[in-house]
Amino acid sequence: MESPKMIEENPLSELINDETFRTLNSLGLFNFKQLRDYIIRKKYHMMRNNNIPAKKAIQMLRDEYGYLQPDTLRKIIYNIK
Repeated sequence: MESPKMIEENPLSELINDETFRTLNSLGLFNFKQLRDYIIRKKYHMMRNNNIPAKKAIQMLRDEYGYLQPDTLRKIIYNIK
């Protein structure tokens, strides 16, 4: 699980400005699991938009998030409840 200190860049820049993100982050107001899942989905969709095949995109995310099981990663990407 990512800690507040690990998220320095604003992954929500299309939603809130950097100053607001830093303030909310410093107050511990983010659910870091949900934020991590949002970042994973965003990366996946960016890769797919760059014509990277789904299988390769998932493998690249598995390499980056090795602590997640493959099925968990698929559930995050496809937003399966």
